Amino acid sequence: MLNLRLWLSGFFIAGLISSGSHALTVSDIELVQNPNPAVPLAGILTFKTDVPAEATITIEAGEKESTVVPPNQKWVREHSLWVLGLRPGKTNKVSLQLRDQSGVTIEVKAGEIVTEALHDEFPKIELTMSRPRKMEPGITIVPCYKWEGLGPADDYGLVLGLDAHGEVVWYYETDHPISELIQTAHGTMLHQINRNGVMHEIDMLGNVVRRWHTTRVPKEGVPDDSIPVDTDTFHHTHSVMPNGNILMLSTEIRHFEEYPSSEAKPNGRTRPTDVIGDVIIEFTPEGKTVREWKTLDILDPLRLGYGSLGTGFYAAVYKDMRKKPAKDWSHTNSIEYDEATDTAVLSSYHLDVVYKIDMKTGELIWLLGTHQGWKDPWKKHLLKRTDPEMEWHYHQHAAKITPHGTILMFDNGTNKAFPPDKPKPVEEQFSRAVEYRIDEKTMEVTQVWSYGGPDEDLFFSPFISETDWLPVKGNVLITDGGHMRGKNGKPSGSIFGGHHWARILEVTHDSPADKVWEIIMDDPARGWAVFRADRIPSLYL
Repeated sequence: MLNLRLWLSGFFIAGLISSGSHALTVSDIELVQNPNPAVPLAGILTFKTDVPAEATITIEAGEKESTVVPPNQKWVREHSLWVLGLRPGKTNKVSLQLRDQSGVTIEVKAGEIVTEALHDEFPKIELTMSRPRKMEPGITIVPCYKWEGLGPADDYGLVLGLDAHGEVVWYYETDHPISELIQTAHGTMLHQINRNGVMHEIDMLGNVVRRWHTTRVPKEGVPDDSIPVDTDTFHHTHSVMPNGNILMLSTEIRHFEEYPSSEAKPNGRTRPTDVIGDVIIEFTPEGKTVREWKTLDILDPLRLGYGSLGTGFYAAVYKDMRKKPAKDWSHTNSIEYDEATDTAVLSSYHLDVVYKIDMKTGELIWLLGTHQGWKDPWKKHLLKRTDPEMEWHYHQHAAKITPHGTILMFDNGTNKAFPPDKPKPVEEQFSRAVEYRIDEKTMEVTQVWSYGGPDEDLFFSPFISETDWLPVKGNVLITDGGHMRGKNGKPSGSIFGGHHWARILEVTHDSPADKVWEIIMDDPARGWAVFRADRIPSLYL
């Protein structure tokens, strides 16, 4: 366990700036390791001051030093502060700079925490590029899947916090897989337990603040304090809306007596089929549903893309409710809310389409993607290319609205074809970050920026992954998170086979773009995948 010792039993004043005859004093300093073992690179610092004061914390670990002013401090005499950003396998020396309301300042040595090194099963991280002056400031939060056999480990979850040098300064290790994780305006973290219909809000010490669970699919071991939500599932993505409500994706199962039996032959034979459709749900923090929209009522339920007749993703979720697995028709993987227009932009992986709906009425506004397979009345919503040579996206993830009103997404490029066209060979498939500008008056779309491809940076992640607009530098963070390598050492398009590895990079928004940061997570001992990474301003907020 962690070896903890205090530098001093009382207090030590290293410097003093006095105003008049008053001298700010501090007493009863105590520095302890975070008692929650899920987040070991953190501490709790308590102390008293003779007058109300605020604190700045400095952590020195070998040659590394970081300084932060913990947010939301009040002018009080009794202080309890989190110490975030400790480094593993180091002696972390913690000091304070205290300032009272009159401007008196003192420096105090608070103590030290000796942390354990990262254990051997941690993912191996290689930093290949770091140009901090050109990078977005902050910490990169990386939710990791430990890949075992045909999917992520059911009993393990890991979220890393990396600095600009790719070094771990925070992590959360738990006994359940974690999909998307976001930082809230309160400095907490909101994350789903992968496809389990459970969501937790944790603080940066790993303590559960609140949790929610869905009620329509049976599950065991729901804690008494969990908030029930009347829906089937939680999956892929969630966000906190400006009004404080939570916007999420759920699912439903609907039976069709006559449903296509082949993705490649949409007009061929039909058969009775149970179909999974995505549901958009907005609910209050207390679990009350405010509104919901069903994508089977918005898009054409008979338009099938590659993967629409797959059953693997939700088979375990609905196993106690269906004799046969239902078909994963749409597989929506993101929803982005626009408060100004009360609209939302969604991404459907299997249907190769990004689309916009009116959240007041549930009406479809536009469809962005290949025109293949659409018929009336959906055809009138298709966006037309201003450049006929513009390449469409395929099996894309995480369509986001940028501050410029454009749509930024990770184009996985999986298959690079829509039925009935045959998928291209794996060596001709590639991923990219791509940005589109949409003119809703003319119903036209223009590609304005992209990164990745044969002439720039050739990479291929056929599943998961994400792009984020970074607000300070205007750079783009790319989670290239779903690589597979076959036994022959070459890229593979099979999600369930081969060796999984991931990459995260930051590029400028230039044409051509300039890479300013890159890490590679390629561990020969075990497979790792990254669902979606985020750059947050600070571990504190």
